[in-house]
Amino acid sequence: MKFLLIIWKRLPFWLQGILSRIIRPSFQVFAAAAIFDQDQKILLEKLTYQDVYSWGLPGGNLDTGEEPEDAVVREVKEEIGFDVEVKKLLMAKNANAEHILGLFYWCEIKGGHFSPTLEVSEIQYFALDDLPDVRPSDVVFLKQLLEKVDVAKKNWLEVSLTVNGELAEAVADVLARFAPNGVMTEQGVKFVNDEDEGTATGPITVRAYLPVDEQLEETRQKLEESLYYLGMIQPLPPATFKMIADQNWMEAWKQHYKPIPIGQRLLIIPAWIDSPEPERIPIKIDPGMAFGTGTHPTTQLCLALMEKFFDDKTEDGGPLTVLGPPSSVIDVGCGSGILSIAALKLGAKQALGVD
Repeated sequence: MKFLLIIWKRLPFWLQGILSRIIRPSFQVFAAAAIFDQDQKILLEKLTYQDVYSWGLPGGNLDTGEEPEDAVVREVKEEIGFDVEVKKLLMAKNANAEHILGLFYWCEIKGGHFSPTLEVSEIQYFALDDLPDVRPSDVVFLKQLLEKVDVAKKNWLEVSLTVNGELAEAVADVLARFAPNGVMTEQGVKFVNDEDEGTATGPITVRAYLPVDEQLEETRQKLEESLYYLGMIQPLPPATFKMIADQNWMEAWKQHYKPIPIGQRLLIIPAWIDSPEPERIPIKIDPGMAFGTGTHPTTQLCLALMEKFFDDKTEDGGPLTVLGPPSSVIDVGCGSGILSIAALKLGAKQALGVD
């Protein structure tokens, strides 16, 4: 194998191309990985069998019957030793020859380590304005890949307008035609005193979120046209557009969720950490999007009252009520079930949660 690579290395590019067409006369398809670090540098490999333009993306030809995503995972593992997750197909293009189609995937490293092989001598992350010996056409192409990764990471285009109350409903109606998940409105609130429930006041900001996909530009154009026609009836401020990075909202709240002590005995803690106060009764909960994380004042007040009801005694140490602490509890609108869990841990024999 090493001998063949040495011979191939000494062949001119034009002869390599002819031999490739003879060896693989049919249409060739290869898959390559675009891997970026947090500084937006791209990972390139140095091929041992190329004297010039020796740096490039890791990847290779598809085997017969192989899916492109499987091929890029296999090639990266074989060439540079990393396990990768395929995030998205960024581009499909002819790769320096009419009979070769290249599929370029955005990938993220999940494990593994690099060791030099017969084909690859080294790997390195490079800034796109400081690339090594790559093909001249790849300089622009690699920048295009980074641009597509940036778009892929920003999954929503936020469009917003701040208008008066009279126009808010009409603007919301226009945005709703193009936003699959509806629209939202925001308005300031004025409070007279501490007990005042507040009165909405001031201008209203109407927001909608457009998915970043192949139809984004067309959707945005149609939306802007609709706002233009609405503005002919009554002047509108220009719409503001902003890219919003998608997140796993089911998991994002965990970064800020901390243990919450309630009353004298209870402690609400995330299910993924150990209790920092072992003397308290832990209520471990992983509610995701369900109501009942324990942060809302109403939840905390219910828990504190429940603890008091279970624990309070008369002056002589007897139960506070004739029947004593409840043996059964019904939790109506239970959400995550936090009140039912607390009741059981405080002494109830059974709890029924209904939502």
